[in-house]
Amino acid sequence: MPNWCNNNITISGNEGTIKALTAVLKNLKDNDDVFKSLIGIPTHMSEGDYKEKWYNTNIDWFGTKWDISYSYHMFNFNKDEISFSCETAWSPPIPFMENLCKMYQVNGHIYYSEGGVGFTGETTFTWQDGELDIFDQEFGFLEGMYILSKDEFWSEVDYSLDCVSDEDQSLEDFLNQYTFVSYEDKKELTRLYNETKESNVESESE
Repeated sequence: MPNWCNNNITISGNEGTIKALTAVLKNLKDNDDVFKSLIGIPTHMSEGDYKEKWYNTNIDWFGTKWDISYSYHMFNFNKDEISFSCETAWSPPIPFMENLCKMYQVNGHIYYSEGGVGFTGETTFTWQDGELDIFDQEFGFLEGMYILSKDEFWSEVDYSLDCVSDEDQSLEDFLNQYTFVSYEDKKELTRLYNETKESNVESESE
């Protein structure tokens, strides 16, 4: 089984183009392939070629081993923007977004995180003056959340506080996971650690 990469994806552009992409997606049935429905397969390949070489093609064309299955509930549609969340095998679907933005001359954004290997990042695709500009930044798992998604970071902190209880983790070991945080946030992490330890002691004494 692969590690699963979590992705929050946004596609934006002029109303006509977004309307056309929305129509394609809303015409899909549950479990239809999303990536393939939007960008197809490489133009030099036939369906027969794709069936024979799907694995390497998916990695090169979509950026991940498998396409994702459609479900209406995973999408939010607005007049000039489509957003959705999905999981992909091992890595974010950056080539898919690059291909889509070039084909339709739209903008895109992916925020992604993968806790197994341990990385978090974002890629921004900007279509301007007939060219696609791509800006990518990637960090370690927790550091990327801290920089790019504070709410998600503090949710992960809450989860890691369970280890303080389960593994009798020291304050030093706990803080060593967060060497990248600000001085103020380090104080907050210390407070949360001490609060958790005190709560554990009280529970054991009851």
